[in-house]
Amino acid sequence: MPSAKKKQEKKQSNDTNKHSNTSNTNKNNTHATTAPTSTDTTTTATTTTLSNKLQHEMAQEQSQLYQELIHYITQFRNKVKKKSSLSSQELIILFVMHLHSRWKRLVEPEEYRFKDWEEAAKVAQYHAIKYSVLLNAERSDQDPMFTSKEAKKVLSSGYFKPSSLSLTDHRAQQKESNDSIKITNNKSKTTTEENQQNKKEIPVVHNGTKDTPSTVKEQQQASSSSSASSSSSDQKEKEQQQQQDTKKKKQEEKETSFLTHTQQRGKLIIPPGANKKSVCYKIPSAHKNVNLPFIDLSINGQRVRRCLLAKKRWGASAMSVALQEDLKLKLNRDDACDIATEFGQVSDAIGSVLCLIQHPTSASMESELTVQVMPALYGGQVDLILGADFFFFFGAFFKVKQSMIHFMGYDAPFYADTF
Repeated sequence: MPSAKKKQEKKQSNDTNKHSNTSNTNKNNTHATTAPTSTDTTTTATTTTLSNKLQHEMAQEQSQLYQELIHYITQFRNKVKKKSSLSSQELIILFVMHLHSRWKRLVEPEEYRFKDWEEAAKVAQYHAIKYSVLLNAERSDQDPMFTSKEAKKVLSSGYFKPSSLSLTDHRAQQKESNDSIKITNNKSKTTTEENQQNKKEIPVVHNGTKDTPSTVKEQQQASSSSSASSSSSDQKEKEQQQQQDTKKKKQEEKETSFLTHTQQRGKLIIPPGANKKSVCYKIPSAHKNVNLPFIDLSINGQRVRRCLLAKKRWGASAMSVALQEDLKLKLNRDDACDIATEFGQVSDAIGSVLCLIQHPTSASMESELTVQVMPALYGGQVDLILGADFFFFFGAFFKVKQSMIHFMGYDAPFYADTF
C-alpha cells in the first residue's frame, strides 16, 4: 500500500511540473508576439530620418550645381570675348557640350532653336532655378519664381496634385452607369413591344365600323408617308435656318473685326517730308504673308491686342502714337531715339513713354518698360512691337512646341497670325 501511495504522489508532482512548464512557455510566446511593435516603431523612425537626410543631401547638391552653373556661364562669357571669330552655332554647341549632365539633357533637345549661346545659358539657368525650388535648395538667384508666400504655400501643400480615384469608387460608378443603361434599355424594349402588340390587337374603328386588316395596313402606310414628308419638310426648314444663322454670324464678325488703334482713326496720312518707305508706313517684305508670333497684353490696366513679338528684328520696342494717346500715356519728347531693325534704321520716333506691363497669366507680376513712340507701325497694321529690350529685361524666350512665351518667370500663350 505505501508503495502505491508513493507512486500516486510522484504522478501528481509530474503533472504539476508539466503545467508549470506550459505556463512559462505561454508567457514566453506572449512576449515574442508583442516585441515586433517596438521594432516597427524604430524602423519607421529610421526610415523617416534617412528620407530627411537624403532630401537634405539632394538640396545641398542642387545648390552646389547651381553655383557651378553660374560660374561656368561667367567663365564661358569671358572666354567668348577672346574667341570672337567663332560662329553662334559653334558657340552654342560648345556651351551645351560642357554642361553638367543634369542640365545638358534638358537643354540639348532644344539646341537647334537657339540664336546664340546666351539663350542656351538662360534656359539652363531656368531649369536650375526650377529644380532649386522643387528640391527646397538654398537659393541665391533673383528670379521671382515661387518667392511669394502664396506660391510657396501652394507648392508645399500639393494643391494642384490630381486626386486619385480608388478602385472601389471606380467600380461603383461603373456599376451605377451600367445599371442605369440596362434599366433604360429594358424600358425602351418593353415600350416598343407594347406598342407593337397594341398595333396588332386593337382594330381601327371609324363611324362605328371596324376596319379590315387590309384597310388598317393602307392607313398605316399613308400615315408613314405623311410623317416622312413632314419630317423632310422640317429638316429642310432647319437647314435653311442654320444657313441663315451662319451667314448672319459671319456678317457680324466681319463688321466687328479687329481694328488697330491707328486704323480706328481712319485713313493713315503720311506727313510731308516723311520717308514713305519707312516701316512706320509700310510692312517690310520679310513680315508679309508669313506666320508671326503675337500676344495680348495688359498695359497700364488696359488690354492691348495683337502685340508683335519681334525679338531681335527690332532693337527696341515701339508703339503707335494712336495707342499712346488712347492709353493716355505721358509722352517724353526729349527721349526720342532711333531704333536699329533688321529692315534698317528707323528714325521716326517722336518721343518715349513708360509702360506698366502686366503678365497675362499672373496678375501680380508686372514691370515697367520704356517704349519709343512712332507716328504709325507697319502702315497702321500693328500698334505695339516688342523688341530685343523686352526679351532682355524680362528674360523672355519662346517655347514653340507649347505655343508659349516665358517671361517675368511665367509662361503665357502666344498665337500666330499674318499681315
